[in-house]
Amino acid sequence: MIPKIIHQTAPTKTLSWEERVLKRRAQRMLPEWEFLLWDDADLDTLFAKSYPHYVDAYRRIASGVIRSDLGRLAFLHHIGGFYFDTDYLLYKPIPQEFQAASCILPIETGTSWDQREFRIGNCFMAAAPGHKFFGDYLAHAFSKDPAAPEHYATAVGVAGPYAISQYLQAHRNEYPDIVFAAQDIFLPAKNRRTAETVGAHLCWGSWRKKSLVKAMRTLARRKANAIWPLFADALAKRA
Repeated sequence: MIPKIIHQTAPTKTLSWEERVLKRRAQRMLPEWEFLLWDDADLDTLFAKSYPHYVDAYRRIASGVIRSDLGRLAFLHHIGGFYFDTDYLLYKPIPQEFQAASCILPIETGTSWDQREFRIGNCFMAAAPGHKFFGDYLAHAFSKDPAAPEHYATAVGVAGPYAISQYLQAHRNEYPDIVFAAQDIFLPAKNRRTAETVGAHLCWGSWRKKSLVKAMRTLARRKANAIWPLFADALAKRA
């Protein structure tokens, strides 16, 4: 059973206006759930107290993205619950069938993990406390020194979607209880929302370097993404 906890990460406790809109929407949909926002200091404390054998290597990591990727694996392993990015839009409450699972990883591309193009997304993940996969992957990631300079060329290469997907394909028989959720449920492609869709990653991608034009487009999209839930909620109240 996965506990009713929503985890999110941010550099500080101060979220942007758009992120706060999405969080308040999720809180209204999940009123009995606990919401935890982990900032950089919280993640450092988590590793120091619960994973002291990794903390020195963790503190050498210069990339905030890599630290966040490892941090979400650590708190899901230590506490359990559901994680989603601060730019994740929840369409409806998380169904009971997923709460009853022991681990959920959403498929981003492909349909099963034996396919060459298989990739999971790490913008949404869930697990019961102590799930073996998360403990094993932390050990795997830190065995390669995640602070090494070669990892900074691609921030997703340590504990991002590509790295985790490759690990799963190499260890596919060790975690038979993982639920690989179909793409349309948690990570639908653009304009592919279905009746089963729980939410969608809006992909604001604040960690990626962008040109000025792309940055302005992303900012405009962020504003639009945040205004739509406010408008939908207002209509729902009037109905």
